[in-house]
Amino acid sequence: MLLMNAKKGFTLIELLCVVAIMVVLMALIIPAVQSTGASTLTTSGARLSSFFESARQTAIVTRQPVAVAMLPADSNSVQRFTALGYSGSSSWTQISKWNSFPPGILAASGTEYYGATYSFQDAFAPGNSPTLLYPLPSLSYSGATYQPNSTYGYIVFLADGSLFQDGNGHPPIPCMLRLAQGITNGNGGVQRYTGPANPTNGGPANFCDIIVDNATGQVKIMRP
Repeated sequence: MLLMNAKKGFTLIELLCVVAIMVVLMALIIPAVQSTGASTLTTSGARLSSFFESARQTAIVTRQPVAVAMLPADSNSVQRFTALGYSGSSSWTQISKWNSFPPGILAASGTEYYGATYSFQDAFAPGNSPTLLYPLPSLSYSGATYQPNSTYGYIVFLADGSLFQDGNGHPPIPCMLRLAQGITNGNGGVQRYTGPANPTNGGPANFCDIIVDNATGQVKIMRP
């Protein structure tokens, strides 16, 4: 009886076939993942735009200023925002529940989100928030406390629907916020985008810009 040697390992042709299959699968998966990220950005931009418009309409109806405040991202890369109304007695009160973007969708932080050649500044950076006669209060969420102008930023809609800008030019005009896929160290100080990069300016290739007109308060969404 003849004994045949057991076949060991793979042949070169079999390995090439496996590699070819993996390349095809990656070609199918990567666009799907990028498309999902783009869809999430679009949805997040639309949600924030709607929130801005609601705050603006509340200011017009109540004839009192309304602020939209945005906290830094937490350790799970989740960023939250809320609205505060001016009570008319030198104080502000939170008038909406906390809202958030999906995990991994962050507001801009630094030139990494805008690209080296981008001239706009993030309107919600704490240093770009306007100085108010009656300052916004500290905000608390999940045991953490945030201070206006230092650890959280904001914009303010006036009773005519326009944006308030202080004598130092804050917020910057045009008033813009960029959303992109990103991660954070949990303190809000270090954020970086995780999506594909734009080869031209080094910023993210996939983003959503929300621009608020300073004169009217109306909101426009721009996508690449």
